[in-house]
Amino acid sequence: MTAWPDGPRGGTGPAGPRGRTPILVAVGALAVLGAGFALWQRSDATEARSCRSIAAGQASADGRFLATPQGVLDTGTGLTWSACDSGVGRDPIAGDADLGEAQAHCAALGRGWVLPTPAQLKALHEAQVPGGTKVHGTGESEPVLVRLSPQARWYWTGARSGEDRLAVNLWDGALGGFPGHARFNMRALCVRAPAAG
Repeated sequence: MTAWPDGPRGGTGPAGPRGRTPILVAVGALAVLGAGFALWQRSDATEARSCRSIAAGQASADGRFLATPQGVLDTGTGLTWSACDSGVGRDPIAGDADLGEAQAHCAALGRGWVLPTPAQLKALHEAQVPGGTKVHGTGESEPVLVRLSPQARWYWTGARSGEDRLAVNLWDGALGGFPGHARFNMRALCVRAPAAG
């Protein structure tokens, strides 16, 4: 029988209940983890709903970008963008994504969805036109086609520079290099080529 500091485990008398304390703590921890998983699932459901806030057929002011049931179509390039980034509808911290999480987010959208190239993201940044529905933004004060989470700054790409992976700041168009484990204010915005179907 294993001796514990307060007496034999499972013994009778005062030592018995104290011997079971680690088990009770473990059960409590599992309950907390279960509740957290449930919240995470609800967060993903909220994200899916919030991505559907723009009606299919709505277009940018210049008509180039068009909301479709599959995402936001760039009629100039044939690319389809996901309707929101990986952090929309989620807690600001939970919405942060390292490179692996960003890649997994795109893969979960289905066949053909990937992280964009730097040129594709920079072109999306430059596609904003004044007036009407914006191509991208938070959607907090005006209608947008591609919703971005307010805390996001940098968006992962599929490209690398030496040891780093490249990311684009969709607010100012800057290009930067980050280690793959970086997460703070990092998001995924996925794209699909026309042939991906």
